[in-house]
Amino acid sequence: PDKQSLFIAKPTTAIILQQAKMSASGAVLKLYCAAAALFFAACAYAQLNDPDPFFWVLGYLVGGVVFNIFVAAFHGTGGAKKLLLVMRVFAAGNAAIIFLMICALFPKIDFRMKPKELIWSVLELEEGREIAGIAILLLHVLWLGRCLREGSSTAGKEGSDVRKMSSNIIGTAALAGLIAGAVYLWIYYQSDMVARYKTEHCSGQFGESPFAEEL
Repeated sequence: PDKQSLFIAKPTTAIILQQAKMSASGAVLKLYCAAAALFFAACAYAQLNDPDPFFWVLGYLVGGVVFNIFVAAFHGTGGAKKLLLVMRVFAAGNAAIIFLMICALFPKIDFRMKPKELIWSVLELEEGREIAGIAILLLHVLWLGRCLREGSSTAGKEGSDVRKMSSNIIGTAALAGLIAGAVYLWIYYQSDMVARYKTEHCSGQFGESPFAEEL
């Protein structure tokens, strides 16, 4: 082949590789959205017998399911400005709720405990578990917003940054790991905490875990 054909072939190969990496990043995000939607839908279902279910069910369904659907649909299209605004308002509301709940939880914490014991003591309080759930939802929404914003800004651009796509994949995997950890704690420890503190409504619609220990 002559020099001109080689000059044309190299950019074409680079574009194909770039598009393949973008497709992989988008596929990972969509897979995460599907898995996270199942997790947050389960969280919403578990709250149906809570004394105040409306707030929790609505929050988990909107932030953890509805946003996932729209992000998976609009990622990389450049048409998500209104969705980003709604997500930011939702995230700001969640952050405000977390702050208020921490203020209410603060007097109940014994800071003389060792770090590991302190963490578990917080999770053994219903308010602590509620804060943990909202915090995971907040991180989820913030991360989806970041991915959606970057996907929109690089839509139709051949020279989008490969490092950004790699960081998106790594960040998405890290958040998936956080959710997996929450599922593990939910399955293996939630029922024991419910039995210890006599908060039967916290067992949720799923009933007791088959892994619960006799107390």
